[in-house]
Amino acid sequence: TGPVGAVVLATPEALPRAAQAVARVVADQMANRLAGHLADRQREQGDRGALALLAEASTLFAETLDVRLATTLTTQLVVPRFGTVAALLLLHEHGPRLEGLTCADETRTGALRAALEDAAGRALVTGLVPRLVLGGTVPLPRDTVLGAHAPHVLAVPLLVRRRLLGVLLVGGDRAVDGADASLLLDLGRRAAMAVDNARVYEDRSSVARVLQESLLPASLPTASGVAFGARYAAAGDSQVGGDFYDVFSLSAGGFGIAVGDVCGKGPEAAAITGLARQVLRLSVRDGWPLSDCFGRLNAALLELADRGRFLTGTAGLVQVTDEGVRVRLANAGHPLPVHVRADGPVLVGAAGDLLGVMETVAVGEHDVLLQAGESLVFYTDGVTERRDGDVQFGEAGLLRVLRDQAGRGADAIAQCVLDSVRQFSRTSPRDDLAVLVVTAG
Repeated sequence: TGPVGAVVLATPEALPRAAQAVARVVADQMANRLAGHLADRQREQGDRGALALLAEASTLFAETLDVRLATTLTTQLVVPRFGTVAALLLLHEHGPRLEGLTCADETRTGALRAALEDAAGRALVTGLVPRLVLGGTVPLPRDTVLGAHAPHVLAVPLLVRRRLLGVLLVGGDRAVDGADASLLLDLGRRAAMAVDNARVYEDRSSVARVLQESLLPASLPTASGVAFGARYAAAGDSQVGGDFYDVFSLSAGGFGIAVGDVCGKGPEAAAITGLARQVLRLSVRDGWPLSDCFGRLNAALLELADRGRFLTGTAGLVQVTDEGVRVRLANAGHPLPVHVRADGPVLVGAAGDLLGVMETVAVGEHDVLLQAGESLVFYTDGVTERRDGDVQFGEAGLLRVLRDQAGRGADAIAQCVLDSVRQFSRTSPRDDLAVLVVTAG
């Protein structure tokens, strides 16, 4: 392995041959001991470096639920430690797709991307699949489409739960083998788990977003003399909430409105939300009194038995008259709406019984007349129960926010309430919120 040092002896006279032989034996023994120590130290440093890399990878992967970011992080962890270029391709129904690419020489990125994305590059990766599913690394021959960019390329599988998600290609001027290849296999497994988790999260978020959109009106109606504004904010991206609002026109003229809050969140709450919204809408449009509309909804919830959940809600009839906008309200255990007037905001109405618990419910009813520039603000408890530590936003906070909102448009008021609730605390909200505003024009 070559010399590791030298032993220097200073003597007044030349050493005899026997003494020289003894010195050589001692030097050889010292060299062997020192070489073994250096090899052990190098292995320890390599082990520490490998553990540090895997720890860094685990930390970075744990902090992201984005597929593109996870793939980019993987290639950046590889270069320049294992090679000069790294590319990560994920397998899709229509073939492999390049998701992450890092080059030590950034001027080569465009050419390497083109090589991997053309037909020959995709065919190369597709051809590796039967060998990569076995779980080992595969060195590529130099005559592939990547040969011009890196003489030595190693393909590393991205396997998770016996499924091949993709391949990590690591290229450089030297071959990757031995301990480095094993380390890349471990890194590939962690990257595959991060990508799989991110895919599941993105799929859930997409389903939740589509489902949530189906539970809210696509647009709010417009009419002379009255305007509507609304905002909705979910507590998280991956779960559909149980809060809803609705505004719909009536065949006899005017509009029906509804705001509700189903206990809990997720698919079960979404099912109840859809049921509640449709029962209220159909009942109001059929001309049922508001108290009977809630009675029908209560009966529907009780029929679900263990699959049901309790619900609070407010429904109303909005009519534009010569005197102003008249709103007939019915409340079933829901937070009281706020009448925003020139002389200050006030809570109006009376809370009745929540739905889905008792056989019969008492509903609080109330009439409100909105003059020009006045508004009626409906909301769910995600507004008033927003917390900053031990301090709650509360009805007092809402009234404070609405104190100078008289004369503003419905949409502006709804946005003001949403912004105020969000700014009240830096922590992530734990509950969904919905705001609906009716303003007399």
